[in-house]
Amino acid sequence: MGISKESCRNELRSAIRQLTDRCLFSAAKWAAEQLVGIEQDPTKYPPSNTRLQRDCSSIRRRFQSTNDNEGVGVIGTPIAGTSYVSTPVLEEERESNADSDFYLLAKSYFNCREYRRAAHVLKDQVGKKDLFLRCYALYLAGEKRKEEETIELEGPLGKSDAVNSELVSIEQELSAVRKNGAIDPFGLYLYGLVLKEKGNENLARTVLVESVNSYPWNC
Repeated sequence: MGISKESCRNELRSAIRQLTDRCLFSAAKWAAEQLVGIEQDPTKYPPSNTRLQRDCSSIRRRFQSTNDNEGVGVIGTPIAGTSYVSTPVLEEERESNADSDFYLLAKSYFNCREYRRAAHVLKDQVGKKDLFLRCYALYLAGEKRKEEETIELEGPLGKSDAVNSELVSIEQELSAVRKNGAIDPFGLYLYGLVLKEKGNENLARTVLVESVNSYPWNC
């Protein structure tokens, strides 16, 4: 049984909210682009609502035609009978739609790129969203400091040994949470990112696949 366009739209709308709520803005942008790219029924919506969908369809047709002419295979719509499993509702989304005051404050700091302040606000919070945003904020704080050190320390050849000093602590914490089975798809994504940064590409690949399998919209 196939999935309806409206079901897919609803999942994407939910994904956009969840990704934005965790400050994963690039992934949220991708999901929003997919949402707008799903063609609307022209009999139910005015032309202004369907213009972008038609443009997207036109681009896809031109791209497919070009590839066909060049003999390049194009991945089409899955054949009939392919099963579809809807994205599960995240545990915290099911329990409550309200974020804590601490989380809202941390997000405000995060959006102002005050990453260490954001992490500090969440240091005593125990929710999965709190854990993710705290570790993500620490990761970005480390990246920001690494960039500063690169500028300060680079030699005449433009080389620097600066590293993200937060990677070790983040890896240890997320590794322990994963072993306890208490990590969510977003924590897995960050854990995989940290492992990749540290050069552990095999485990990073495994963890990132776990993340996408658990939550396909987290791209």
